[in-house]
Amino acid sequence: MKRLLFYIPVLMGIFLVSFVGAISGVSPSSYTLDFEQGLSGNFEFNFIFDEESFSELYVSGDFAEYVTLDKNNINGSGIVTASLDLPSDIEVSPGQKRIRIGAREVARDNGGVAIASDVRGIIKINVPYPGSYVEVDLDIKNANVGEDTNFSLKVTNLGEESFEILPIIEIYDFDDKLSSFELDGKFLEVGAAEEFVGVIDTSEYFFGDYSARAFVYYDNGDFAEAEGFFSLGDLILEIVNYTREIERDKINRMKIGVKNYWNNNLEGSYAEVTFLDEDLNLDFITPTIDLDAWEFGYLEGFFDSSEVESVSFKVNVILHYGNMTTSKIVKLKFAGEIEPYWYFVFGAVLAFFGGAAIYFWRRWRKKN
Repeated sequence: MKRLLFYIPVLMGIFLVSFVGAISGVSPSSYTLDFEQGLSGNFEFNFIFDEESFSELYVSGDFAEYVTLDKNNINGSGIVTASLDLPSDIEVSPGQKRIRIGAREVARDNGGVAIASDVRGIIKINVPYPGSYVEVDLDIKNANVGEDTNFSLKVTNLGEESFEILPIIEIYDFDDKLSSFELDGKFLEVGAAEEFVGVIDTSEYFFGDYSARAFVYYDNGDFAEAEGFFSLGDLILEIVNYTREIERDKINRMKIGVKNYWNNNLEGSYAEVTFLDEDLNLDFITPTIDLDAWEFGYLEGFFDSSEVESVSFKVNVILHYGNMTTSKIVKLKFAGEIEPYWYFVFGAVLAFFGGAAIYFWRRWRKKN
């Protein structure tokens, strides 16, 4: 016992040392800039590694040829300065460009060299699109039936012009438009972003999945759009799948796949499984499980199949969740076994084709 008490802190110390040695990272993780001809600047990245590590530095990505580093490698942690100097007449396509400032930690073992980790900081440069151009992002949260759902619409001006925008959101059930509403118009400067937040009244909507489409109109008649999806939940726990085949004369595991369609956590759910053959005393109750909103999970139970003689049989699966119950009768069968009525079917088919063959053979004999 004394030896055990001695080794526990030693093992914990080894574990902690190994864990700390595995730490790596960079701060800040990124910088974001707006493009302009002749853009220049210095950007510091603090790379964090184990004290005894050795890392090689590199630059990759867009504009990499216009970046220089103040050092080629670092021992342990260190601050690296990346200097950017773009030409005053550079040609570049619109969109976000990314320059990666990286540090590869080099591990040496038995004379060999390997990359232990690769950490990168990013310099993001937004190159504007010609004329009017916006990027639209729509996010809508799930809710329960009868509850309002929250939405967020972010509009970013990535063009070279400032303009007035007017957002409109439409709600659809598949392809059927249910409603639409207009948001307040706003003036959007070059490089600026506006976020519109609000709620959607779902009092007349039913349980299920919906889509929303945001149309952002510019004052010159153009528009951009984005689509988002959301679901309205209800207190429903549904059997999605279950074990269909089992083994004879052994303890079998029955798995019942269930999906929580409620937009809240569902705790303490379980299944009661009853065998519909009165001669089988194999009923069981599964342990409880907790499910997050919209989560899929498994309920599991065991039974001994040695009492079962038939090839297949039915069980009633009763789900208990919240203050609700729901049930489903399902069929189980023994793997690799054929039910007796199939022998009759096969026999009837063989008899039919055999009789037909004899009939045509006799007709052929008469003709010849």
